[in-house]
Amino acid sequence: MLKLFHCCKFFLLLLIVMTFYNVNFITKIFAQHSEQLSAPVTTKLDGLYQSKKWGTLALKVDKQNEVNGVYEYKNGRITGSYDPESGRVTGWWCEEHQGKRTLFGHLEFQFEESDANEIQINGKWTNGYSKVHWYNDWNLALHSADIPPKMLTKFSDRSNFCYKKTKESTY
Repeated sequence: MLKLFHCCKFFLLLLIVMTFYNVNFITKIFAQHSEQLSAPVTTKLDGLYQSKKWGTLALKVDKQNEVNGVYEYKNGRITGSYDPESGRVTGWWCEEHQGKRTLFGHLEFQFEESDANEIQINGKWTNGYSKVHWYNDWNLALHSADIPPKMLTKFSDRSNFCYKKTKESTY
């Protein structure tokens, strides 16, 4: 009876390992395939983007591929780096809470260009420093290449942007 118990334990462990390996293998294949489908954006990315959930985002990318953005929701800001080869921005977001810029987290924007040359962003974000749980609901579409003057003025105060925080710093 004890041998049967150990044998069942071994096969159960083997089944768990094989299941994890196969799921991990399949996940990697799908991830590689989805990245191949999203061709990098080759046009200028500056402009006004619209999200059904989070509102309007004004985005600017400089010649060094540094990205800054401002959005209306909780007087939000983003900062990051754009990789032209992958069409991806990685960086930080931050928002005001009770008059202080204390809400923040990681962000990733994947830019995609449709057959009709429409630029869309598939965005995801985290809360705080953790990269364990990503929210995949920051999706935007380019609305206009022109940024309204009211939003443009928000780019001038660099102290309001979300540069990589240390755990001791505050905004």
